[in-house]
Amino acid sequence: MRSSSALEQYQVLDVPKQVMKKYQPSAQNWSQEKYIKAYKFAARAHQGQNIPGSEIPYIMHPSFVCMEVIAALSVEKEVSVEKELDGDLAIQCALLHDTFQIGLSVNPQ
Repeated sequence: MRSSSALEQYQVLDVPKQVMKKYQPSAQNWSQEKYIKAYKFAARAHQGQNIPGSEIPYIMHPSFVCMEVIAALSVEKEVSVEKELDGDLAIQCALLHDTFQIGLSVNPQ
């Protein structure tokens, strides 16, 4: 029996291109520059921390929350919304939501 590589295993999850195109994040929803700035701040703030009970770096938690927000922003453009959502604010809140709980003295610049 042939052993399959990790890449081959993930090909089972191949999603049709038209579906992926429909849910790609829109450049109008959020700024990659602001995302990177917030991510770097959060990474510095959580440096050396792990998710409790694991060896997983804590920055993964805000990253996962942020991925959910980006997915929601992508779907938002497909749904009738009276008021346009502020994607930059939503993403920054997702990435930074735990930095305020630990009372940091990290300079946001």
